[in-house]
Amino acid sequence: MSIAPRSWLAALLVAGSSLLTACTQVSREQVVSWREAVVAARDQSAATFQATNELIREDQLQRVVKLPAITEADLTPALDSASVGRWMAALDALATYAAAVDRLLAPELPMGVGESLRKTGEQLGVTADADLLKGDRALSGAIGSLGGLLVGAYAQTSAQKIMLQTDPAVTATVQRMADMLYVEIRPTPGAAPVAGGVLVTVADAWDNQLALIVLKYRKETTESGREPVAREYAAALERKAAALEAIRALRVSLLQLGAAHTAAAQGRSTDIQVVIASIRQETAIVTGVLADIRAHAAHH
Repeated sequence: MSIAPRSWLAALLVAGSSLLTACTQVSREQVVSWREAVVAARDQSAATFQATNELIREDQLQRVVKLPAITEADLTPALDSASVGRWMAALDALATYAAAVDRLLAPELPMGVGESLRKTGEQLGVTADADLLKGDRALSGAIGSLGGLLVGAYAQTSAQKIMLQTDPAVTATVQRMADMLYVEIRPTPGAAPVAGGVLVTVADAWDNQLALIVLKYRKETTESGREPVAREYAAALERKAAALEAIRALRVSLLQLGAAHTAAAQGRSTDIQVVIASIRQETAIVTGVLADIRAHAAHH
């Protein structure tokens, strides 16, 4: 399986360096593009999570066929459906929020736009209070705060003022999602950081699979017996690297979303299309990896 070169770091540098001329207010194009970026990140998330689970599942199947018995635990998904559903609900909430702000920037201010803002805020509040999202208090709290701010701004007709008010909640939402993928926490001041998140969980799962291949290698006593096991180990390392890089790339996409929202709220112009292009490129890479996984599985 080949891993295509990535450009997310270059895209991040371009996005960070293109804080162009200051503008007096947020443009509709910025808001529409930001919502487009959220939708693109949702597509990237779906492809990344599906590829991650199928990568792990393919390796699990190769392992369990060598066992005398099989259990549900042997085929546990790396990412459970509740966690994936919580993630998608959060991105849907951000897209809903962007659509509400966009209505304020229509050529002619729509009738009842304030009531629409209030209803959108209430909708986000309901979403945050749903059992699915309440499974993650930090994420639920950030989205609930975003909803509450929209409800409080129902009489406001300035999109930029609303975005300035909501920016801390939007930033908290994407930061929490980025932390769900990977975060380092110091348990006490001065202590060594402890890593957590999806990246660590997936890395641990792959390390467990690699350990089994190492054991198999040790049992081989001849070069001819060791060669296919060594090739199997190298292939597993490549699949592990692909899975972890996809998760890292998704984390970068989320942080780019937060930075782009802050820039728009502050009246700074950024090329959000660069961010969208980067997200779509990463989605294409992960989709290619997924196709490789399925082709590999079809031949076994």
